[in-house]
Amino acid sequence: MVEIILVVLLAFFVFIQFSSIPKISTDWPKSKLNLLARDMIFSMDRKNVNWFNETEVENYLKTLPSNIIYSVELHGVIKPNIKIGCVCNDTQINELENIFSPGWFVINGKNITIDIQKTDLDFAFSQAFDVVVLMDYYDLTNYEEQIRNYLKYDRGIVEILDMNESILDSIQKNIFGIDTTDKIPSNEKIHFSEKSKDAKNEIYKALKYFTHLPFFYDDFPNNALTFKWTTISGTPEIDYNSGKPEPSLVLTGEDCGSDNTWIYEQNVNFKSGTIDVDVYIKEGGVFNFFFRFDGRSRSYIASFSANESMGYDSFYRMDSGSIESIGYNISHTTSPNEWHRMRIVVDGNRFELYNDGKKVAWAYDSFYESGSIGMKNLCQNVSVDNVKLTFDQNHEFENFLNPNENVTQRENDENKILLKQYSTNIPACIINYEISSGKGRTVWLSKSDVPEEQKIFIKSVILWASGDTYTLIKRDIKDPVSVSIYKVLNEDMFQPIKIEMKLGYLY
Repeated sequence: MVEIILVVLLAFFVFIQFSSIPKISTDWPKSKLNLLARDMIFSMDRKNVNWFNETEVENYLKTLPSNIIYSVELHGVIKPNIKIGCVCNDTQINELENIFSPGWFVINGKNITIDIQKTDLDFAFSQAFDVVVLMDYYDLTNYEEQIRNYLKYDRGIVEILDMNESILDSIQKNIFGIDTTDKIPSNEKIHFSEKSKDAKNEIYKALKYFTHLPFFYDDFPNNALTFKWTTISGTPEIDYNSGKPEPSLVLTGEDCGSDNTWIYEQNVNFKSGTIDVDVYIKEGGVFNFFFRFDGRSRSYIASFSANESMGYDSFYRMDSGSIESIGYNISHTTSPNEWHRMRIVVDGNRFELYNDGKKVAWAYDSFYESGSIGMKNLCQNVSVDNVKLTFDQNHEFENFLNPNENVTQRENDENKILLKQYSTNIPACIINYEISSGKGRTVWLSKSDVPEEQKIFIKSVILWASGDTYTLIKRDIKDPVSVSIYKVLNEDMFQPIKIEMKLGYLY
């Protein structure tokens, strides 16, 4: 009897042991699928596929066996096409369209298009929109279920309105993260919170967009001179055969004398931030970029020189026609007959000049606080393109809080306060995230009269609220394998992105 029991137990343990061995017929196809996915994503990247172009990506993936289905998602990106639902009247939608005019922009070499549609509350919180914008207060308490369902699909809501205790309902508290405080706003300026400057924080993304979206940009289309730049001297021309990309603006005047071209943009009031411009200088030429220019005779000048006898890449101060070198330089000249990127960083009284990313000059000066911008060639023809001005993270806003706007972040969470006022620390912009099922974003921003700096800020928070995951190719795949690669875009701003590909069997 004992022998029979021992034999049964032994057979049982042998059966258990063999039953735990993986089934080759099941695991091997999954492993092959994983290898295939890795080979496909890396080979496509080596062939420099445009991961933002659905047609191009799809054409590569169509070479996969017919029994395999696929999907592609991009993470950490600005969506190529952002659909905005605006709950607003005709005047308000015109304001929003003006902020995003001409309805598209380019950043890191990627074209971003904006589609704005007027809607009402009954249709706003559908999956048709990436982000909903509210330009007034609306009682949303009866829409809470719709709102939470909308947000859990990685959507966003931005409201731009003056907040006060009388309209602070449960939605404002629970969805937008707002509460009241005993403090009263003053007339002091408004600035970015310290937490927003830490790249580890979610709130930093909105600040990053603000500091890289241009508040002035000119790529010199064929009618640029007719409405942007005022000519002081010389004859500026559009060159349809050159540029980055074509066309470009030519500052004409080959002699080092009075025939040179001098233009300026009188509607720009520049104080601090970054100026970028692409420059092409002929042999022996000199290019001057003016900033904080009063339109007459006082200005700072950043100079690129391909003529050592005229000086090096340097900073100058012009006062009543007299030009004086300021600061320091590394005795660097600009090589002629090729395009260069000039970057001027202005932070208060500190100036830095970069030539193709190399720091070539710096200065400290505080004579002129703000003014317009301008350009001039001293010798030889100079071509310029892509003039771009952006704000910096230390930018200060004039106070736009309503005297009754005694608000704060509901949980005093500094990671969710984007703008605050000096001294009072009263928030002017509060963000909220991971609201519903760990997804969804909201923004409350105090209303202002929308000067240029506010336009860029509104654009920035709408981009943040719209999300940074873009489904390029969508397929429902059962039990897929997933592979990813990481890339960095940095033409305009540092932007690490993740490209995720999923493969699965059709049957």
